Amino acid sequence: VAMGGEDTLGVAFRLHEKGLPVVGVPKTIDKDLLGTDYTLGFDTAVRTCQEIIERCRNPAGSHHWIQVVEIMGRHAGHLAIWSGVGGGAFIILVPESPFSFKHVERLLAERLERGAKDRNYPRYAVVVVSEGATPEEGEVVTVSQEKDAFGHVQLGGVGESMANWLRHETPFEARSVVPAHAQRGGPPGPIDRIMGTLFGSAAVDLLVNKRLGRM
Repeated sequence: VAMGGEDTLGVAFRLHEKGLPVVGVPKTIDKDLLGTDYTLGFDTAVRTCQEIIERCRNPAGSHHWIQVVEIMGRHAGHLAIWSGVGGGAFIILVPESPFSFKHVERLLAERLERGAKDRNYPRYAVVVVSEGATPEEGEVVTVSQEKDAFGHVQLGGVGESMANWLRHETPFEARSVVPAHAQRGGPPGPIDRIMGTLFGSAAVDLLVNKRLGRM
């Protein structure tokens, strides 16, 4: 029973083609696999990221700055969207839709200007940006162009890049937070515990009934 994302299950399928009795279980916080509505780890990662985003709102509000939170997900924005909405982010940037720095600046200006005039309106903002989000004016930001065994470059750095841009190209003060692989850790939430049991049971059924090469 192979548990993982597109790379792990891709290898598992190759092993199946060579005659090994293999079935797969979808497991990735990115929730980006075809053929399934859910992947193990997603709900737990959403809860973790949501808590981080919520915690970022307090210091941002105290100092009237913009907090940029970089969320994992590679080329899928599910984790950023779900955790961003749950955590009360003002802007959420995802890989599926290239963003404009100038448009982001306009939205932030409108919010902070209103906050300066209305005591009941926030004078800060939290921007959630998925690690694979790409600006219209440039390319995806990477930690390194070196490729791993599956041909992937290491994504990361777009959060700090945006915070630096805000500090130097706009009148706003900004900070970045990168939870990185901590998003993938910790005890699983109840949905992942239940889905793990259901997926595990289904995997055993597939093996027993010799319905191999399936997820």
